[in-house]
Amino acid sequence: MTISQRCTSSGPRKCSQAAVSTACSINEIVRLNCREQLILEPLRWTGRHVELLQCRFEKPSLAPSVMDSTNKGPGDRFVRALVDAEEYIWREFRTRQILSSPGCPFTALNNLPFYFDRRHISDLPCVVFFPKGDHDRMARGLVPAVAAYVDRARIDHLRLAELYRYQGRRQSEHGSTLFRLKSKEITSPEHLHDPYILALLIAMAQLQRGALRRRNPEKQLDMCSTFACRVLLTDLNDKACTHLFTADISSSFLQKLDLPASRPSASASPFVSIQHTKIPYKPYNTFCDRISSLLLRGYPKRESRE
Repeated sequence: MTISQRCTSSGPRKCSQAAVSTACSINEIVRLNCREQLILEPLRWTGRHVELLQCRFEKPSLAPSVMDSTNKGPGDRFVRALVDAEEYIWREFRTRQILSSPGCPFTALNNLPFYFDRRHISDLPCVVFFPKGDHDRMARGLVPAVAAYVDRARIDHLRLAELYRYQGRRQSEHGSTLFRLKSKEITSPEHLHDPYILALLIAMAQLQRGALRRRNPEKQLDMCSTFACRVLLTDLNDKACTHLFTADISSSFLQKLDLPASRPSASASPFVSIQHTKIPYKPYNTFCDRISSLLLRGYPKRESRE
C-alpha cells in the first residue's frame, strides 16, 4: 500500500471481520474502510495495515547459544562500539562493519525496492545483506538477499521526515497541532513491532522472488512457494540484544499486492506470522558467528557459489 487514494464509496461503512478474510481483495478492503487512509507510503503504515494484511508479530524468544564457536568474527571491539553508540548512524556503521568487513560472510548494499500493483513505488531505506560474491550479479537482482537491517531510531527519523514532506512548512498553531496528531497516529505503540518492519519483510520477499524469476525465467512460480525473509533491528534502548524478525511469505501473499483488484485464491494462507528473536550481544567475540548462523539458516548454499 503506497500512495494516497480517496475513498470512492458513497457512504461510510465499517469493516467487519469478514472484510479482512481471505475472500477480500486489497481494493475491497480499502473500500470497506473508506474512512481510513490506507493507501500510503510504507513509512506511514500503522498497526491497522498489519491487521488488514493479516500479519501478526509473535512474542519475542531468546536465540539459542552457539557452543564451541570457531568463527570469532571481526573481534569484540566492534560489537562493544555498536552497543555504546548513541547515534543511529554509528550503530548502522558498526553493524555493517561486524557483518560485512573482510573475513565476514556478507556484502552490504543499500535500500530495498517496494512494489505495489506491479509498479515500483519507492525504495525503502535500509541496509541489505547478501552473501559474499559478485557485486554486479547482486546489483542486477540475480542473487537473493539474506536479510535487511535498520535501526529503530532511523525509522523514527525517516517517518518524521516523510510526514513533514506531506504536511509542509506550516508555522501556524493549527499546523503544529495537526503535525503532532499525525505523528502520534503513525507512531507504533509497540516500540519494536513496527509496521515498517513488515514492509521490509514484504520487500525482501519481492526481491527474492525477482531473483528466482530472473534465474529461471521459463519456470512457472508455484503460488504455494514461500520466501524466508529476515529483518535485523538495533535499538538504542536495548543494550543487551539485537532483534531478528523472520517470516515465511508466500507467492500468493505477494500476488495480493501485485493484483490489488483481484481476490486471493482460496488455497492462500490467511496469516503471516512474524517471529521475533532476541540475539544477545554477549559474548561479544562470538556475536558475528551467532548472528550469521541465524541469518544463513535455510539460505540456499548454491547462491553463494554462483
